Amino acid sequence: MVSKVHRGASALIGLLLLTGYAVAEWNSHGQYQYYFNNNRVYWDQGLAFCRSQKPTAFLARPITENAEFLKGFGSAEMYWADHSYGSQGWAWSDGSPLPAGDIHWYSGYPHLSASVVSRGLYERSSAALMNDEPNNYKYGGPGWLDVVTGDGSCYYLSSSDPDAGNFTWDGAAQACADQQASLASVPDLITFYALSFQVRGGGQNVWTGLISVPMVGYSWSDGSEFDEQLKQFIVPGNGTVGYLSADDGEFHLADADQSAAFACCTAPAPAPTTTAPPPAEPCPAGWEQSEDTCYLFSEQHGYWTEAMSACHQEEADLLSIHDDMLITFLVLRVGNNTFWTGLQNQNTTYVWQDGSSTDDIDLVEPYLDPWQSGKDCVAMNTELYIPKQQFLIHDDCFAENRFVCQKPAN
Repeated sequence: MVSKVHRGASALIGLLLLTGYAVAEWNSHGQYQYYFNNNRVYWDQGLAFCRSQKPTAFLARPITENAEFLKGFGSAEMYWADHSYGSQGWAWSDGSPLPAGDIHWYSGYPHLSASVVSRGLYERSSAALMNDEPNNYKYGGPGWLDVVTGDGSCYYLSSSDPDAGNFTWDGAAQACADQQASLASVPDLITFYALSFQVRGGGQNVWTGLISVPMVGYSWSDGSEFDEQLKQFIVPGNGTVGYLSADDGEFHLADADQSAAFACCTAPAPAPTTTAPPPAEPCPAGWEQSEDTCYLFSEQHGYWTEAMSACHQEEADLLSIHDDMLITFLVLRVGNNTFWTGLQNQNTTYVWQDGSSTDDIDLVEPYLDPWQSGKDCVAMNTELYIPKQQFLIHDDCFAENRFVCQKPAN
C-alpha cells in the first residue's frame, strides 16, 4: 500500500494580522491584510512562506465576510486557502475548526488534503477544490512524505505509519538507520514550519535528531549544521535530546530513555551514472583491507550516532568484530586513539549496529572493560591492553570519538 501526499501547485494568498505590522504590496480588508502571490507553489510552501513573514500569519481563510473581496483580487485563477481535511474533517491549518456557518462550502471532496480559492468560481459548493493529476502526488511507503522544502529531502513520520512503534531516542536512531536514514535534522526555518505542521496534524510527539550539549549548544545527530534561528522554537528544559511536540509544534528537550514516535530524514540517492568506471582496487582510496573487508579509520570525531550516519554516507556500517584475526589487526592499528565501534549495550544486552549476530559475543567479552551507568556505547583504545588485555571500552554515547567504518571489499 502506498501513501500519497498532496503536491498540487497553485498560487497563494497570505493573510496577516494588521496589528503593529505593515508590508508593501499587501491589501487591507477588514481587520486583516492580504498578499496575493501569483507564483505557483505547493500548499505547504505557501503556508511556510506566510509564516516566514510573521509567525501569526497564515493562508487566506475564506469566510462569508471576505468572500467577495477574495473573488475580486489577484490575477491567478486559483489560490491556496488555509483549510485542509483531516481525521476530524475540515479545519484551519492550526487545527481550529471552520465556522459552523461556512462548513458547507468545503464539503464534497474529503480525499483532498488542501483546497484553493477559485477566482470567479467561489460558489456555495465544492467548486473551489482542485483535483490534481496523479503525477502531482508523491508516492512512497507508509509514513514517508516530501515536505516540499526544495532541498529534495524525504521525511518519515512513524506517527503516520500504522505498523510503526514507539522507541527511546537511541532506538529511534537505530530504526531510522535500518531505513538508510537518520533521525530528522531541520536545516532551516522553512523546513521547520513544514515539518512542525505535519507533526501537529499527526497528534503524536516525535523524536528528532536534536541534541543539547551543556556549555556547547545545540547540534544534529547526523552532523549537519544547526541553524541558530531555530533556537526561538526550542522550549528550555533539562533533557539532552529533542522532540517536536504535537501540542505546540515546537522542540522540547527530554531524557533519551523516554518512548515516543520519531521522524527520520534522508536525501534521495543520486542518479546513477554510466561514466564512472568500477574501482580498480578492492577498497576505496583511504580505506584499509583485512581479509575480505575494507575498513576506514576516520580522522573526524563525532557522537556515536553521528559516527553511524557518517558510515552510512560511505555505504558502510560501524565496525563489528567476529574473528580473532580481526582483533589482532585492530590492536596493531588503533594505538592510543579512541575509535567508536558498532557495539552498544541496550538494556544489558549487547547489539551490533549492522545487525550482525551476537551469538559469538563471548569472543569480545574478554576484551571489554566493566560497564558503567550512562556508558552504553563501546569504543576501542589500547591503553589498557597491556595491563588488563582490555581494548574495548564503554563510553558515553555523546562523547566525541573517531570511528571505524566497514564494508565488503570489491
